[in-house]
Amino acid sequence: MREAQVVLRVGVDYDLWLDRLLRQAGNVDVRRGAPGHVDASVDIALLDVRAGGIGDGHAHGRGNPHYWLDPKNAEIITGTLLEALMRVDPANAKRYEANRLAFLERLDSRMDEWSRLLADARLRPLIAYHDTWPYLARRFRLRFVGIVETRPGIAPSPAHLAELVRLAAAEHVAAVVREPHEPKRDADFIAARSGAAVAVLASSVGAVPEARDYLTLIDYNVRTLARVMR
Repeated sequence: MREAQVVLRVGVDYDLWLDRLLRQAGNVDVRRGAPGHVDASVDIALLDVRAGGIGDGHAHGRGNPHYWLDPKNAEIITGTLLEALMRVDPANAKRYEANRLAFLERLDSRMDEWSRLLADARLRPLIAYHDTWPYLARRFRLRFVGIVETRPGIAPSPAHLAELVRLAAAEHVAAVVREPHEPKRDADFIAARSGAAVAVLASSVGAVPEARDYLTLIDYNVRTLARVMR
């Protein structure tokens, strides 16, 4: 942090701990308001916005922080990052801009395919372990009807699991979605008793071997959902 020229944060109350770290580092060029400080959530239309600041456990205070899972938001995020890089390193501004445009061209070329792959998925609902997927759902018109975690980081009660089993059977839920780090037991329990599949999705690059970069992250999630929802 002491030597950084740019600090890129997720924002949305997700990484408030970073401000203390920046103060301790003593690098004024990357603190809030400085040229090298970038909040990727700026100008994003946030979902699940609620008053009161930080929520219990996993911070969803000013809104759901998983906004990068809507691939269309990548245009806004990369625009915000581009502005910061041009401020800090104006000599290479044209190269940064060209790289961004090339990335967006690759992204746009895949959007139609992703939408086609998930066209049938709109017909069957899903259950998620954690409320990670509203942005992906909005982009591709997916429907999540239940969440396993009633409070972030707290295991669900037997009564809640039983209710989700009933819901999954009644709604003909296609899959229970969890991330690799989330417990298998509860997702497997609901799936086994309702006939749903289990879909392991990734919310960040590197969470699964297939998610090597941003484009392969989205591609992996789309193809995994398309496969289990056939």
